[in-house]
Amino acid sequence: MSAEHTSELVSVPSVTEHEDPVVEQAKGILAVMFAITPAEALLVMQAFAGAEFPTLGLLAAHVVAVATEPPGGPDVARQRLTLLLFAEGGAA
Repeated sequence: MSAEHTSELVSVPSVTEHEDPVVEQAKGILAVMFAITPAEALLVMQAFAGAEFPTLGLLAAHVVAVATEPPGGPDVARQRLTLLLFAEGGAA
């Protein structure tokens, strides 16, 4: 076996943008929000990537940031979570 062939056998493929955890999270968010499959969510992100978000990674980061930051900021989110978790008669 040649050295060239050996290096091909042990080479590890790099993580593509489609396998990026943030892209995966954004696909999940869009899939739930729009009742579509993750594959369809990826197509939506690819269609909307453009001048403002030139890469899929940047668009995905924006989707995650917008979806996880409620109107009113993180303090409102913490307050709502506290009410949900500690409300009387809540899920035990």
